[in-house]
Amino acid sequence: MEKQDLKEQTQSSPAKSDKADGASYGKFKTGEDLLNAYNALEAEFTRRSQRIKELEGALNARTESDKWADKVKALGEKYPVARNLGKELTAYLEKNESLIAEDDCLEKALLCVLAERYDAQENGNSPTGSVEREADPATSAGAANEKTEATEKVSAQRRTPVIPVGGGEIPIVPTIRISTVNEAGKMAMEILKPKGE
Repeated sequence: MEKQDLKEQTQSSPAKSDKADGASYGKFKTGEDLLNAYNALEAEFTRRSQRIKELEGALNARTESDKWADKVKALGEKYPVARNLGKELTAYLEKNESLIAEDDCLEKALLCVLAERYDAQENGNSPTGSVEREADPATSAGAANEKTEATEKVSAQRRTPVIPVGGGEIPIVPTIRISTVNEAGKMAMEILKPKGE
């Protein structure tokens, strides 16, 4: 009820203005001046709001960049091998962009890159430079010979770990792995041969 009474009073007796014509514009002379001032104020507010949005966007981008740099640094400290795989990690993350949203995306990418490298080594393919080797058939035959020679040298130098004989003694002669029947026959003859002969 009080609201109705107040409404009736305002309708019946409008507020008195400072001017005789009934319109009060405060410090503005006319309604047009007030409208121009309002439009200028609105334009300034819009400009400042846009500037604030731009600054917030730049701040967010910088914050994201800092967070990413911290993630990369932490990955390098936790897994030193990751420092040498920067390009491969970047390429993997570019292929799998949905992975970037996850907190542990760098660890997952590192595991996948290392798994790919391991698979490539197991299959005899090098993850880097394999295209260059296959490009020139004249050099690929020579490279294959060099590769087999190098592999033979490394395998000859590489010995399997020897389990100590009872009492912790280490045998002086390294164990020899027999690969052919002829080698087995020769070894059997040496073992069965009397010591005096």
